[in-house]
Formats: sequence, C-alpha cells, structure tokens
Amino acid sequence: MKKPFLLYLIGTSGSGKTTIGTRLNEYFKTNDDRKVQFIDGDDIRARFGGMFGYTKEERMKCNQATRTVAEYLLENGISVILTGVVAYEEMRNQIRQQFGDKYIQCYVKCSLEECMRRDPKGYYKKFKEGHMSNLNGANDTYETPLQNEIVVDTEELSVEESMNHILNYLSKW
Repeated sequence: MKKPFLLYLIGTSGSGKTTIGTRLNEYFKTNDDRKVQFIDGDDIRARFGGMFGYTKEERMKCNQATRTVAEYLLENGISVILTGVVAYEEMRNQIRQQFGDKYIQCYVKCSLEECMRRDPKGYYKKFKEGHMSNLNGANDTYETPLQNEIVVDTEELSVEESMNHILNYLSKW
C-alpha cells in the first residue's frame, strides 16, 4: 500500500492552485488506487461557516483547523490535496512540523501582475475598488515560500504540464 501524503498547493490568489488541485483530484479518482481527498482553501472556510476572518491571527486559526481536518484524513489512510494561500512562513513551518515526511509543499508560482489579470474570484477587482482589504500579495503580507518540494510556475507551464510535474514527484511515493 502506498503511503498517504499531504500535498499542499500554496500561492497567491489567482496563481492556479484550485485549477491544478481539481485536475489532480480528477486524476487520482480515475488513475490511482489511493484514497484522496481534495480540500480547497476557500471551500473549507465556507464549510467552517465563515468563522475565520482575514487578519493574520484569524488566518493562523483557520490554518490550525485545516491541519486538524487533514490529520484525521491521513490517520485513516486518505491522502490530502489541499489548496491555500498560506501566506506566512510561520504557518508553513507549523504544517511541516506537524506532518513531517508526509508533507509535500508545492509552490504555485505566479507574478502578482498575472494573478491580477486572471482574477478568477474577483478579489483584485474588489481590492482596486476599495471593497476588500487584507489581500495577501497586494496590500497584505505574502512571504515567498523557500522550502518547497515542488515549484510550478503557472506563467511558464500549462495546467497539464504543472500537473505532470507534480505527478512525477508523487510517483516516488
């Protein structure tokens, strides 16, 4: 039996995390015998009833709750594909410490300019119009991740190429 993993796709809003995560989830459902649960950062916030805000403290609390959900899944042999901004190195260190060698950090790299152009959720438009604050990478902190097992640059790689790069890494699991 293959060892379960926590693959965390991290990056700024609009970088391609959810798109890649969704495609990876589809792949695993049809091409791999591992049990895999896909959790999108925005979706889990909604499922927690909007109880977490967007200050650093609230983001840290949401991260703790998300880690707890992932831990339960891993304990039951279910691999997790998780997407989120994960803006702070402190958060990433907590994840790495909690999950050890089960943790795979994938930085979904994309320039702020390209993320703003894509703007799939309308966050940057809201930010420009003054209807949104605390947008990581725009007017709030986003610490570029340095300890990555995988990096996919979505300005250089297609979704398919990004997915294949990740699957190539996971083939060693």
